[in-house]
Amino acid sequence: MSANARQLKDYLKSWNQYRHIWENNKDYIMQKYKTANKSVSAFDADIQRFRPCMRSSMRSGFGFSRC
Repeated sequence: MSANARQLKDYLKSWNQYRHIWENNKDYIMQKYKTANKSVSAFDADIQRFRPCMRSSMRSGFGFSRC
């Protein structure tokens, strides 16, 4: 039982490097984009910043099935 708990704890810790993704205030960020009136290419460039994070998560075995 304690081995399972330890494995679960380790697994949960492995997600800490991606914590910034889900801890952002998404409403604030969307409002900021709405008022900034950025071009489509600027918006796309901002999204591309997350590609390395996605690749890293996939290499770690935490891949996203719907990227």
